[in-house]
Amino acid sequence: MSPSLLRDFAARFLLHYSLPTFLVAFVICAPLARALDQPLFPAVNADGAGYIDAEGKVVIVMKFSGARSFSEDVAAVELGGYWGYLKPDGEFAIVPQFDDAGPFSGGLAPVQRGNVWNYIDLSGKIVIPGPFERAERFVHELALVETGGTWLLIDRTGKTVSENYAAIGPFSEELAAVSNNGEWGFISISGAIVIQPQFDGAGPFREGVARAAHDGKWGFIDKAGAWVVEPKYDRLDDFFDSLAAFKSGKKWGWLDRTFREVIPAKFAQARRFSEDLAAVQFDGGWGYIDTNGRFVIEPQYKDAQDFREGLAIVATSRGYGFIDPTGRAVVRARYLAVKAFDGPLAEVTFGGWSAPQFGYVNRAGQQVWPPTKGH
Repeated sequence: MSPSLLRDFAARFLLHYSLPTFLVAFVICAPLARALDQPLFPAVNADGAGYIDAEGKVVIVMKFSGARSFSEDVAAVELGGYWGYLKPDGEFAIVPQFDDAGPFSGGLAPVQRGNVWNYIDLSGKIVIPGPFERAERFVHELALVETGGTWLLIDRTGKTVSENYAAIGPFSEELAAVSNNGEWGFISISGAIVIQPQFDGAGPFREGVARAAHDGKWGFIDKAGAWVVEPKYDRLDDFFDSLAAFKSGKKWGWLDRTFREVIPAKFAQARRFSEDLAAVQFDGGWGYIDTNGRFVIEPQYKDAQDFREGLAIVATSRGYGFIDPTGRAVVRARYLAVKAFDGPLAEVTFGGWSAPQFGYVNRAGQQVWPPTKGH
């Protein structure tokens, strides 16, 4: 397998399941494209990378060194050492010419030549020249770019709309956390400072509040920057389904939206509520509790992740698989790694990380694309 192909596919299978730390860059979540109303999935075999449909039929021949998900009816592919963009019919929309290529969003995509990133339109024309050291896709009409070792926001005309910061988080409820000199505050979509940098750490606003840290402890602030929960917790998660996980000492529990501790801190580890269930570690195993703190699925797994579209990733001594909300194994736990279902298929990894093999399973647990090392 070529290094670029291995890197692309390995990156797509990495799972980040700890309670969230704040990210510098926007989360990239490219939607699936549709050709003849069918989703297309990047896949790899001994001949290279290409695209399959939900039944595992090859739609775009396996001839590329790298293939990424479709976004806005084009997908970035690597051929001959360069990246370009492919249409769902397999024809090039933009011929390979870049050293790297990001997904399109609102008709613009970040691309790299040498050490420089710029933005192109769907014709391949550079419409926002950098030079940027790094560039992310547009989200909420803004994009995050790195220049001079710091980050700033630009609009779709290339105009700078924020100051330079050491870190900028994603916008949530029209505010984004920013950091300079180790202190965190918040800016608006216009780039104006709304809450002066003053916190040791900060998370995104959810349900009107954001977690923030001071002197090693975490609490919640409102959009004026005032404490609504004084910093007294060792860790805090964001609110999801009006519940937020907190850590007090070595144990985790949950606060409700009135900031009462409604589920006592008794779990060794905890993840956020999703689809009315939360994964927790208790007595050495992972299981699931409901919003009243009662076990619905008893602790029995080596790892357990959030429910998504009715399925959750779990790990046993044999590997990773999927269960439904009753605890029934839907996809047998036997894989080195799995990625959450995105539509009808989930990506799975076989073998070892030194020579991984990649494939797809459907929601019935059937393999629709066999594992292969690629080339």
